[in-house]
Amino acid sequence: MASSHVVTDGQRNGLLTLLPHKTLSQRDLRTTPADALVATVLCLDVDEVFDEAIRLISQFEPNAAEEFERVLWKVETHLGVNIEDDILSSLDDVWVAYLPDGDLLTSRLGSAAAVRVKDAQRLQMSIDKLVALAQANTRN
Repeated sequence: MASSHVVTDGQRNGLLTLLPHKTLSQRDLRTTPADALVATVLCLDVDEVFDEAIRLISQFEPNAAEEFERVLWKVETHLGVNIEDDILSSLDDVWVAYLPDGDLLTSRLGSAAAVRVKDAQRLQMSIDKLVALAQANTRN
């Protein structure tokens, strides 16, 4: 098994702020099948990455944060779901993606990605709203 480790002087600037930086536990690694051809497991706080990405973009485009908030408000108004509060905040910080055993070309057909959920009820309510909206739109 190969792994990567990035070491800094304690400061993570620029795009390095988006890299995962929390230690994984043995429990975090158990989700990945032992015979996976390729796997990635990260400890990634999506709220933190989301906020940091907006901050970085705002350095180049000062109105980006304001514009993005406007778009999120439009999405929430239309869908009835707050992307940050209802979806991103419901997700935990352990993410797993893998290709199952087999050859590289066909194993992608069985690939999987998963994230732990820390607020299943809130996430399920959001999913139910989105499904209901999709069903209503297909009937019309």
